[in-house]
Amino acid sequence: MTKPPCTFCGLPVRVGPNLSNEQPIYCCSGCALAAQIPVDGGNLPISRQLIVSLALAFAYFNQFLFWSLAFALRGEARDVLAGRFDAITLAIGIVVLVATVVVFLSARVHRWTDWVVLTFVAGLTVVGVILGIEGGLSSTVAWVLATNTLMVILLSRGWVKRLLRNRR
Repeated sequence: MTKPPCTFCGLPVRVGPNLSNEQPIYCCSGCALAAQIPVDGGNLPISRQLIVSLALAFAYFNQFLFWSLAFALRGEARDVLAGRFDAITLAIGIVVLVATVVVFLSARVHRWTDWVVLTFVAGLTVVGVILGIEGGLSSTVAWVLATNTLMVILLSRGWVKRLLRNRR
C-alpha cells in the first residue's frame, strides 16, 4: 500500500481505504492548521487564522517576557514586584493555554500522536498546579510556561516539517 503525501508538508501519510481523492490529506494537526493560513506566492493575506496565530504568538511572547522579568527581579531580592509579574504571567499563561487548546481542537485532523502530546500537556498542567499549591506562585508560572511551550510546538510543527522538507 502506497502512502500518499501530506498536502501541506509532503511527508507520507497512512490513510484509511475509504478516503476520497478530493479531500486534502494531512499527517498531523499542525499541518492541518498551517494549511488554513493562505500563502499566495510568499505573501500572507490577512485572514482569521493568521490573526489568531499572531495574537497567540504575541501573548506567548509576553508570557515569556514577564516570566523573565520576574525571574530577574527575584534574583535581585525584589520579591514583591516579582510576585506581581508572576501573577501577570500566570493570567496570560492561562489565556494562552486555553486558546492553544481551542485552536488545537479546531484542527480538522487529529492523529494519535497529537492526542499523546495533548495528554502529556494535560499531565504537565496537573503537576504544575499541584506543585504550585505546595511551592508557590513562581513554581506554577514555570509549569504553565512549559505547557504553553509544548502547545506552541504542537501547533507549529506543520511549518517546521515543511521547512525541514524544503531544505532537503
